[in-house]
Amino acid sequence: MKRFVIIGTMAVLISCVSQAQIRFGGGVHGGIAFSSFPKDVKDYFGTGFDIGAHVDMSILKYLGLRLSADYYGIPSDKSKVGELLVKAFTVGGQPADAAKTTVSGYNSRDLAIYLNAIGRLSTGMMVTPYATLGFGVNILSASDMKVEYSGLGDITQDLTNLGIISKPETKTKMGMNAGAGAEFKLGILVLYAEFKYVLVFTEGGNTSLLPITIGVTITP
Repeated sequence: MKRFVIIGTMAVLISCVSQAQIRFGGGVHGGIAFSSFPKDVKDYFGTGFDIGAHVDMSILKYLGLRLSADYYGIPSDKSKVGELLVKAFTVGGQPADAAKTTVSGYNSRDLAIYLNAIGRLSTGMMVTPYATLGFGVNILSASDMKVEYSGLGDITQDLTNLGIISKPETKTKMGMNAGAGAEFKLGILVLYAEFKYVLVFTEGGNTSLLPITIGVTITP
């Protein structure tokens, strides 16, 4: 049902474009992204980054579309992951020491491709506020995790394949987002600041992202 709603909305937006005189622009954007993951892993991820590119289509004076591609990178909290791992194994019959455990990798990655409608508010000033709403797809994955333990003298053990945390899989999920921002036009450049709430429909509970970005668009 969610997919039909998303596809239907995109079709309406595209039909609006076909009936208007279109002007194009393009640019890049980036910033920080706060995350909230499903319950079983939410404690191990926090704040990351967002970097991306976009193409803008101006339909009417105060209405437009933005096709964007974003890469969200959310690093894991290595200390918390290490604490989880050492609870599950012993060394020489003794509990493992978290301080001697080194965790690398296991960072969340999300390639998000979205189509958003942008509605601008006329203020008669140089700064134009706007609201945005859209839908898209998220290609979710995570980098491989590596675990090393240096608790036995000078010997470092590779404990990666403990089977405690499952190997990440790449999955494609639908999502939606809504937000607001403000634009500042400077010749052929449009500078903007924006915040959005991104909701990704994942199993075990939805994943949400709150990116706060700044961007620049080159307009003809």
